[in-house]
Amino acid sequence: MAVYDKIIILLVTLCLCVNFMKGQKIENDVESCQTVDNEVGSCITVLQCPLYMQMLQFARNNATAGQMLKRAHCGFEGTVPKVCCPRQATATTTSPKPSSNDRRESGDFVEALLEPPVCGMSNGSFGKVVGGDNATLGDFPWMALLGYRFRRGPTTLWMCGGSLVTRKHVITAAHCIFAHEEDLFLVRLGELNMERDDDGANPIDVPIKTKIQHEDYSPNSYDNDIGILVLEKEVTFTDFIKPICIPKNNKERSQTFENHTPIVAGWGLIAFEGPAAVHLQAVQVPVVSNEICAEAYTQYKVRIGEGTLCAGYKSGGRDACKGDSGGPLMQPILTENFKTAFYQIGVVGYGRRCGEPGYPGIYTRVTHFIPWIQEKLLGSVESLS
Repeated sequence: MAVYDKIIILLVTLCLCVNFMKGQKIENDVESCQTVDNEVGSCITVLQCPLYMQMLQFARNNATAGQMLKRAHCGFEGTVPKVCCPRQATATTTSPKPSSNDRRESGDFVEALLEPPVCGMSNGSFGKVVGGDNATLGDFPWMALLGYRFRRGPTTLWMCGGSLVTRKHVITAAHCIFAHEEDLFLVRLGELNMERDDDGANPIDVPIKTKIQHEDYSPNSYDNDIGILVLEKEVTFTDFIKPICIPKNNKERSQTFENHTPIVAGWGLIAFEGPAAVHLQAVQVPVVSNEICAEAYTQYKVRIGEGTLCAGYKSGGRDACKGDSGGPLMQPILTENFKTAFYQIGVVGYGRRCGEPGYPGIYTRVTHFIPWIQEKLLGSVESLS
């Protein structure tokens, strides 16, 4: 990839990563600069410059717009890129400026990736999850069930999982959308035991407005097996309905997570061709290298590439299974204030007979798809405004 392209992608990514809830105003003592048209401008964040905010939407697909953004770049404010904005583009009008909350509600901005403590906070106090353990209420409050209704019948079948990442977005596997797109219609949040009403959970069912599967998803090679569901309405966060964090900074995104033992959870089959779990199950699985994983699956037509993460025990026996697809592979990470936050590092994909010895489970590597996730989160909010 050309250096120019990397700069543009970096600029777009950094813009989307900023916390837009903190409204920003142009101060009188901003630094002067020379614009791309050799005029006097103000070096301000790109969020404060309407001209370049509009141009930013075209930077990925328009070389001229991207080149202008590159030339206008004049520094950073924290992690937010600054541009040399023409003075007339920053002039105020008699119309009141919306507050940061108004912007977020109207769809002009979106918190593309949340940060702790807004995300990743579990109410559980558990140690090692050995395998197939019943989760307790609040352990994984971002867990989602995907509901399918066939032939418009009255019965809802819960066939895949997912993870809540914002008030309106659920990440899942593309194959959970691809196989039965017309039948997928509902997301359930806050569930624990699907057959009990006395477990303390108060689940909610939210209709799906938009289904987004990765444009390059391949049902044959399982490449790019990731998708996003946009909900009909924003959900209210509670102790038992919260989003999981998505790796945001370079340190987290550059990790392979080898030698880590993240947790996978879901309501899938307890064993290959066995019964489905009615109570949320959780198990820890060790991440293995892509090289080991590729060697294990040599005889199968699958590609273990940069967008793939593999995890499982060599001896087998503990793994995700049918019905867990689309759910999160979760890594607890210690935050700067010494609290533990859960980050989603994988999306449950597929495997060999649910924990067969010698065959690790295959997941979509979330860190590989951060730019795509941010792009879709922003785009879906704008389309709903």
